[in-house]
Amino acid sequence: MEKETQEFIEKELNEWTKLVGAKIDNLHNAMDKRFENLKKVVGDYLELSSNLSMATIKANLKSV
Repeated sequence: MEKETQEFIEKELNEWTKLVGAKIDNLHNAMDKRFENLKKVVGDYLELSSNLSMATIKANLKSV
């Protein structure tokens, strides 16, 4: 009886370990996607800001 209980507990622990591992993997993938999107947004913002700065400098140089 004790051996059966031990085997049952080990089986349950293995299943829970797999489930928790899968959840962690899913969270890791979701975080990676969010960081990639954030990097894209920041990159687009910096590019736009740079373009606006260049346009302002060109306009100021033309007016001189």
